[in-house]
Amino acid sequence: MTRRNRRPCFSLLTALLVLLSGMASPFMGADAQIREYVQVNQIELIVRVQNNRKQPVTGLTKKDFSLKESGNPVEVTSCLEVKRRINEKGDSTHPESFRPPRLFLVYFWVWQDSELYQRYLDYLFDHIFREGDTIILSQPADTRVIQNPNEISSVRRQFEKDLQNWTRRQSRNMESIVENLESIMRDFIANERLLSGQPGSGGFMRALNVFKSSVMSEWKAFRSSFLDIPNRNFKRLANLLSTIKHQKWALVLMQPSTFPTIHPNALLWTRLGNTQQEEALRNFALSMIRMMNTPHEPSTQMISIGQSFIRANATFHIIRMDTRKDETDKTPDLAMREVFSDRQTTFQHLSRITGGQDITDNMPERAIKRIASAEDIYYRLTYRPAKTIDNESRDKRHISIIVNRPGVTVHYARKLRLSEVEEIHLAEFHCDSTRLKFILTGYAVRMDQEQLQSDVSIHVTAESPRGEEMSFSRHFDTQEPFLEVSMALNFPHSGSYRLRFQAEDRFTGMSVAESQIIQVIMSETAERKSSGEKNP
Repeated sequence: MTRRNRRPCFSLLTALLVLLSGMASPFMGADAQIREYVQVNQIELIVRVQNNRKQPVTGLTKKDFSLKESGNPVEVTSCLEVKRRINEKGDSTHPESFRPPRLFLVYFWVWQDSELYQRYLDYLFDHIFREGDTIILSQPADTRVIQNPNEISSVRRQFEKDLQNWTRRQSRNMESIVENLESIMRDFIANERLLSGQPGSGGFMRALNVFKSSVMSEWKAFRSSFLDIPNRNFKRLANLLSTIKHQKWALVLMQPSTFPTIHPNALLWTRLGNTQQEEALRNFALSMIRMMNTPHEPSTQMISIGQSFIRANATFHIIRMDTRKDETDKTPDLAMREVFSDRQTTFQHLSRITGGQDITDNMPERAIKRIASAEDIYYRLTYRPAKTIDNESRDKRHISIIVNRPGVTVHYARKLRLSEVEEIHLAEFHCDSTRLKFILTGYAVRMDQEQLQSDVSIHVTAESPRGEEMSFSRHFDTQEPFLEVSMALNFPHSGSYRLRFQAEDRFTGMSVAESQIIQVIMSETAERKSSGEKNP
């Protein structure tokens, strides 16, 4: 997937400035080196549970889950059931409030030009898109991004032009393949007749082997160009989505891949005039059909890609459509047959394991409405990682989850590294002449009771040279994924103070801590006032 739009695709939402009130008093920050460390107290896992009909199982609690880390049982510390859908409305009294930012990947995996594509986009932007959403419009040769309503018209116009160019190129390529195969069949008949006239030449088999080789060459070229999955691109996309705090949805508009094969009633069969030769040719045609419906890449690759998207917590929906017309089969000897595609199979696998829908519908408005109304249900589990002595396994953990319900399938990330776990992060921590300032990111923001919120606690202590200790605590439930804080502290005396700071994400149990020596210089008047002394 190539990126034509070079500006940043994703930006942090508007920063929420929170002032922690207090008695202002001048203090100066020393140029001491800042030390930051992160304590991974709990790990959060996204888990989906499905019954035998591939429907989500609801109503589970932490008692229903058994979890092992690298073979060792660990306790599930919390379990939150999450229900969401694309067309979910805000709070009934404040319809524009508590709507989480969303990202939509709209991927066109299509081969023919069609007026249906414009109708899909019409419904998407008229009935789904809202202020704050990010939409990625993508097709195999191009990707474009829309973040603001005023970008829709120009970006969409260019994308539709690119999509039309892509589908027309694919149609021309398919026409070329059909022409090549027709030529190969004509050559086969000509060679067979020519070689059959030479005694002892084995004319038919020689001609058939040349025919087989030519057909296989066309098939391999088509498969490598259009059917095999670009593993690196999919992994790159999953890694990108993992860094984004939005709700993430993927809508894959897919036209099944087709390839011309010998028609069951082809005149080719009757031209040979020999039942044994007809049988040999028919066996080759059947073997080609079996080959065209066989996976080309190992299933482990598809499983690996699926694991990456489970970590990203992106829900894939698929709308399958058939834009082919009767005139597609332009020759009596060839028929367009649906063939196996690693990419199509991977999309279907992603839809199944991420709780999405896989529907077949050529009515754009009805299809997207069905997708937007479908409920996505999953669980957020947390647990405390076990301590390990072995350096090799200290970071890498293998996860095993069992649900104490019969006949269910559980989808979750089976491997993780503690070093890759999303961390609450402290940035730009510093003191100036009046305030302690810092920026906090990486904490969880969730939908709870139809409200988007976080749960962050901040605790600051300052120890004076005399052993006095002051404490300041604050709690935040901001909807934004970015917290900028400016905090005024009241120091009783001049001198060197050790400042200790800790912020904890109470949703995930992760915390970040900071320790710094600061030098406070107070005026004589301010120090007397702080100590209660009277001015002379």
